[in-house]
Amino acid sequence: MPMDKDSLLEAIIANVPKPFLNGLNKRIQAAYLSEYYRIKDDPSTLDDQKGARLLDDRYYRIETELHDAATEAGLPVTVRPVAQNSWTFVYVKSNGVGFTQSYVPRQGDFPPNEAKFRQQLAAEGAPPRLDLGDDDIRVFQPCDFYALIAHNPLGKEFSEDKQRLGGLQLCVPDSAMESWLLQMSIVEIVSMYPADTKETLAKPEPIMKSVLKKKRGEG
Repeated sequence: MPMDKDSLLEAIIANVPKPFLNGLNKRIQAAYLSEYYRIKDDPSTLDDQKGARLLDDRYYRIETELHDAATEAGLPVTVRPVAQNSWTFVYVKSNGVGFTQSYVPRQGDFPPNEAKFRQQLAAEGAPPRLDLGDDDIRVFQPCDFYALIAHNPLGKEFSEDKQRLGGLQLCVPDSAMESWLLQMSIVEIVSMYPADTKETLAKPEPIMKSVLKKKRGEG
């Protein structure tokens, strides 16, 4: 298929269910803050190391949210070893579009320490050769193109304000994984769906901050 921006957008709208994008938006917004609060209040991690731990733990949390959003929307999804390095990752298939997710430092950036499997997906439009096991066979069928769910916080500082979700984009790389053919926020893409199926992106559930218990006799 042609790989210009307009044709990619048309293919996404035709092949990716809007409830999947809505659910993913809601889940990732909530996950960013809940992971921050969880690590902030964890006495097992030194204050100076909480930022680094958040970066690692949040990756796995977003993997879970991508998996669950796909399952909720009825899309085939798998978590399997990658042949090149025995790593595991969540891979979602929505008709002709394949998805993975990654943190990026800033909107427009490529994932740090680029993995070979993403280069393979971008170049071939086909998932890695994996053991099928009990997975839905649809997830292993070739796709028309590969897309990355790219996300980043508002800033680098380990604080509530800076560790909120800053950007959530759907990005389609070229076959060499060197530039983006399409880079657009999920909110903007959802707004382009036909009016008869248009939905408002759900707002994330409020995150309850931890509250120190008052000592007996106080307040």
